[in-house]
Amino acid sequence: MLYVLDASITIVWAMEDEKHPVADIAFQALKSGSALVPGLWLYEVRNILVSNERRKRIENQDSERFIVRLRELPIRVEHHLDLELAT
Repeated sequence: MLYVLDASITIVWAMEDEKHPVADIAFQALKSGSALVPGLWLYEVRNILVSNERRKRIENQDSERFIVRLRELPIRVEHHLDLELAT
């Protein structure tokens, strides 16, 4: 099954002090399917990680390991820009 994943759900997986049932379901769904994300998704995730590094909620090396793990998941980045919607 393919579903759309956003940064706010993704980031829960990186933060040890956060739990959310939708994030758990989304992660479990990746075991038997894949997710679709918008082209800005990885930039959004990285920005949230950097913000949390500054707040001392996560260490830089943990953020980097998380990004590496994300790249191993069946997540497809959609780079298509629908110009019909932009007008």
